[in-house]
Amino acid sequence: MRPLVEPVASLAPEELIRTARHAVLAAIGEEGQRRLAAARIAVIGAGGLGSPVLLALAAAGVGELVVIDDDVVERTNLQRQLAHRVDDIGTAKTASAARAVRDLSPLTVVHERTLRL
Repeated sequence: MRPLVEPVASLAPEELIRTARHAVLAAIGEEGQRRLAAARIAVIGAGGLGSPVLLALAAAGVGELVVIDDDVVERTNLQRQLAHRVDDIGTAKTASAARAVRDLSPLTVVHERTLRL
């Protein structure tokens, strides 16, 4: 089966260090990590499911994420929506999730789309 994306030529030194434990896994390896860096993924919803998915994708080293949501963070979200914090209450979930992704993986490019699909 042909891979969906071609790998980036190389990873930045800080990304090599951050994702080193992935690169030693036989199922991923160094080339697989470079493919993750080339990947572009859209996540619809930054709530109960989308929030941890965004964090997991960023932690894995996905190169570009699009966050799509039209809601704002409420106090009742904090118990289950892991990307959001108390300081995010009243903020668009896209902005809060983008902040969390950037904090976790500074080289991941995040696009915010505050809209309802």
